[in-house]
Amino acid sequence: MSQFYPHIKRSIIESWSGLFDESIILWSSKCYGNIWEVIKEWISEIIR
Repeated sequence: MSQFYPHIKRSIIESWSGLFDESIILWSSKCYGNIWEVIKEWISEIIR
């Protein structure tokens, strides 16, 4: 992240507080997230 687009950088940094929010319920429509990469060692179970 560089000096460009400070409003986007600020928004990203503010979103980090929600990473460990215990009030967020999985599969609800209240929060979304993404990651750049999923490494196979991170996967502990696959549910189909």
